[in-house]
Amino acid sequence: MLAALGKDSLLSVRGVCALYRRQSLEEKFAQRALERNNKGFSIADVKLASCYAKFMLGEQTQGDIQRSVRELDRRYPYASDRCITISMRYSKQLFSIYEKEEDQYFHP
Repeated sequence: MLAALGKDSLLSVRGVCALYRRQSLEEKFAQRALERNNKGFSIADVKLASCYAKFMLGEQTQGDIQRSVRELDRRYPYASDRCITISMRYSKQLFSIYEKEEDQYFHP
């Protein structure tokens, strides 16, 4: 999975969105990590990753992505590259999500 995340911008963006969906409601609202539950983002990544995920998901924050990777990069230059870095950092968590089929929208 790590190799796929490093090569596929769309998969990485989907991974960031899957992690965002795992954040608690309080964390989403505050845009910061409040709990140490190994779900979602750490304090270092929460603001930027949440910003990208919210843009990609639009109004349907619990649904599938609504915008393209190209739109993300137009709005936030190099965002897809940053999503690759972020998703690789959380690859263990993403592999667990995939393996347990915990997110219907994250499927390599």
